[in-house]
Amino acid sequence: MAQQFELTPGERKALLVILFFCLIGTVITAVKTNRLNKVNQNPKEGMGKMIMVQVEGAVVNPGVYRLPLGARVQEAIQQAGGLRADADVSKLNIVAKLKDGQRIIVPIAKQVQQQPSGPSFPYPQQSYPYYIFPAKVDLNTATVDELSSLPGIGPSLAKRIIQYRQFQGRFNSVEELLNVPGIGEKKLERIRDYIEVR
Repeated sequence: MAQQFELTPGERKALLVILFFCLIGTVITAVKTNRLNKVNQNPKEGMGKMIMVQVEGAVVNPGVYRLPLGARVQEAIQQAGGLRADADVSKLNIVAKLKDGQRIIVPIAKQVQQQPSGPSFPYPQQSYPYYIFPAKVDLNTATVDELSSLPGIGPSLAKRIIQYRQFQGRFNSVEELLNVPGIGEKKLERIRDYIEVR
């Protein structure tokens, strides 16, 4: 007759502790494996996303710059070396968030007041003027807000452009803007670099 095997209370307690730690180890291993699988499926997850913007006009170093997603206009201008002495200070919105592919144009003042003699001064980082445009505004799809963002084009003139488009059909060239009341040669030349017809 086989001898009956019985555990003492101390042995039972030790066995329960061992089983408990084995269970905890199994759960931890499963969690780590799950996280590793997610990372392998999406290796870019968790990495900082970057955008590219173009900074032009009255900045020290115009060019294309990489910035983190969510960066502000001020950061783009800082990347471009800050403002030049001939920058126009009529407009500013340095806290606006940037989008990938955005174009920032800092306008050049027509007349720049002479700065006091002495060493060149650093431009303060509190505020910066600029105009922001996407790559170019398409005359055939632009909204009133998009057209109003162009230099010299206010809401009234923007509505006239859209009315012309609705009654006359799509624009075939940017020169057709001359047919819109209120737009002459000078105004067209002022916005020519910022518009296109697709």
